[in-house]
Amino acid sequence: MKKTSLFILFLGVLFSAKATHNRAGEITYKRITPFTQTVGSTTVEMYNYEIIVTLYTDDGPGVADRCSDTLYFGDGTKAVAYRANGNTSGCLNTSCGSTVPCGTIIYNSPGYVVKKNNYVFYHTYPGPGAYNLFTLDPNRNPGVINIPNSVNIPFYIQSRIIITAGTAGNSSPIFNNPPIGFGYPNICYVHNPGAYDADGDSLSFMVTPCAAPGGSAVPGYMYPTGTFSINPTSGVLNWCKPQGLGEYNVAFIVQEWRKNSSQVYQLIGQVERDMQINVVNGVVGVPENNLALPHVFPNPAHDKISLTELPGNEFTLFSSEGKALLQTKAGVSEIDISMLPAGLYFIRSNYPGSKSTYRFVKQ
Repeated sequence: MKKTSLFILFLGVLFSAKATHNRAGEITYKRITPFTQTVGSTTVEMYNYEIIVTLYTDDGPGVADRCSDTLYFGDGTKAVAYRANGNTSGCLNTSCGSTVPCGTIIYNSPGYVVKKNNYVFYHTYPGPGAYNLFTLDPNRNPGVINIPNSVNIPFYIQSRIIITAGTAGNSSPIFNNPPIGFGYPNICYVHNPGAYDADGDSLSFMVTPCAAPGGSAVPGYMYPTGTFSINPTSGVLNWCKPQGLGEYNVAFIVQEWRKNSSQVYQLIGQVERDMQINVVNGVVGVPENNLALPHVFPNPAHDKISLTELPGNEFTLFSSEGKALLQTKAGVSEIDISMLPAGLYFIRSNYPGSKSTYRFVKQ
């Protein structure tokens, strides 16, 4: 995507805003009705879009919160939207007041609390064309190994909408799995983002450097050491093998393709995801959970695990030797593991008609 001089305009905001400590994010979109509008006796096309900015940030008392976000639509306009997900009470961070939802906590362990923030925008584009939409925030989280001075590097994500006259509605790919994962030294890290296109368009994937304002690579950015790649058709990310402990940011682009009237595949849009991998010392290497409901988090965990609970679900906790240690009743969404020795454990969900087993590490 081409560079933009809007970075200069953003400098005033950058130095006046508090550090939000962004870890990951993406921008997704879909065309919404009405697709046409009648003006007099003429029917004209309308290019209305719902756009969602999703940011994953640190959370907790004393951590700066981002109550709202600014999105640049790529047509010379911009807008502000308030966070739209989560409850409006019980927030870990209360700086946004009682009217802005808290966001959704996806990981919660001592010293590592990560929140998902959704900002929803509605915009009408003036006509066909390619539009590079983006958002940026003053700070990434500190200490990212492969981004020098990361806390002072703006967090920048971008997507592209390509509008062609006379075509049907289009939704960008979405990701079913969050962009926060755990890796382990000397064990290949595998992440499946769970990319899905509601229109059935063909998807392709490629790695890209994390972006600085304007779309160029972050100064001094380095890909993780070892073999780092993404499957161009499935989107499965592989890193063999992490060595140094710490947090790493990587990025990839998913492009969507559709056949035109000549039956030739044509690029119709793309989404860039900037994600974070936290390499930790685990007892054993534990792949990321299948994040289809239910799932276990945080993983690794210290004193308790939370379970994304389904109605009627029961869970059984097993040791690595297969010994049943605990069985919960339906409706339980949290298990105290503080008394368990460090090691590998299994949770089996006993949902009517299916059984699934998930692994986690007690540290």
